[in-house]
Amino acid sequence: GTEPAKAVGTVEITEPIISITATISFGIFIGFESFLWPIVIPVLIGGIILSPLAAYLTKRIPAKALGILVGAWVTFLSLRMIVPQWFPF
Repeated sequence: GTEPAKAVGTVEITEPIISITATISFGIFIGFESFLWPIVIPVLIGGIILSPLAAYLTKRIPAKALGILVGAWVTFLSLRMIVPQWFPF
């Protein structure tokens, strides 16, 4: 019964905080030297930059259209995992 904009907005607000906290925690427990920094840095930066954009877009997109987009994206990702030969990328 929650509005999609509120649900996505809540997730998007916490995403950068969780990303930074997870990076620090893993760094402490497994060592920062074992990180693949060319992967970690873009993920952190992307999360910080794209979170406000995602929250803004969910506020602008109608709830029904947002539900259809999210459903289509989840279906695509699931099919890609189930039948990888259909997707060459």
